[in-house]
Amino acid sequence: MKTIILFLVFLASTTLSFAQKKDKREGSYSIQLVAVDAPKIIQSGIVDSLTSTFEDSIVKISWQYAISQIGFELTNKCNETIKIVWDDAAFISIENESGRIFHKGIKYIDRENPQAPTSIYKNTTLSDLIAPTNNVYYVCLLYTSDAADE
Repeated sequence: MKTIILFLVFLASTTLSFAQKKDKREGSYSIQLVAVDAPKIIQSGIVDSLTSTFEDSIVKISWQYAISQIGFELTNKCNETIKIVWDDAAFISIENESGRIFHKGIKYIDRENPQAPTSIYKNTTLSDLIAPTNNVYYVCLLYTSDAADE
């Protein structure tokens, strides 16, 4: 089994957050795939920043960016099972700060715990979502009724 460690480098002009804010700001943001780090034994692949796709002889990855998360489809093009080692994956911000990520299926409360690797069997595709753990937080809003005091 080969282990592939995905290090993600993104050019982003905003921070990501699951929580909604009352002061929503209008604007346009540009996010694109800049580079993919791979073991030296793999020949360099093709990065298409317009479609946010990376492809080499082993994998093809297509990214879809949203405000609070990043979706991807990863196709295993080789004849062996590969693994995503989530604990070794990272989100690197525009300020060049590295941060832990978590993916679909991980509960908010477990986002800092170790995450089991995901196997991608030969010639199959995985669709998943990721988000930086340090940009996700829980907001609890309490509402009281003034009518009860009257």
